[in-house]
Amino acid sequence: MPGKKRLPVPDNQLTLIPMEPELPKKHKPRVKRIDGLEERVTHLEAEVALTRGQLDREEDLDEDDD
Repeated sequence: MPGKKRLPVPDNQLTLIPMEPELPKKHKPRVKRIDGLEERVTHLEAEVALTRGQLDREEDLDEDDD
């Protein structure tokens, strides 16, 4: 502050400088909520099964039913 005088400090003492307190840092949540996540995971699991040949495509199943 301008115009404020400081008191003299003896040589054997430390001078404390006024500091602003630090606010705690905000952390991002580790897990985010995603709409339809369960459906997306199921779809991805089906895609993996298709690529590994563990599951037939719906189109292939429909042709077999005829």
